[in-house]
Amino acid sequence: MVGTPRGARPTLTGIYYLLAENQLSRWHMIPSTELWHFYKGAPLELIIYHTETRHLQKHILGNNLEAGQNLQVIVPGNRPAVEDPSCAPPFAGDGDF
Repeated sequence: MVGTPRGARPTLTGIYYLLAENQLSRWHMIPSTELWHFYKGAPLELIIYHTETRHLQKHILGNNLEAGQNLQVIVPGNRPAVEDPSCAPPFAGDGDF
């Protein structure tokens, strides 16, 4: 558990997130660092926007490491990104961490 102004919260949360073929996610930004994991299925493009440089960084989550895909990608806190994975401190849905 970790202490917050609103009381104790879990140190880490994990979310299984599935996008069906041709389904898109929305841009989001949370204060916590997110760790994306690839488990199975088609590769997924994850885009991070670096606000200070106005640069888009693209990653491919997948299991074909020889093709440059990644099993995990870290999205630093306070960076706009396009999905929703594991994060620490945990995402609570109310904007408070």
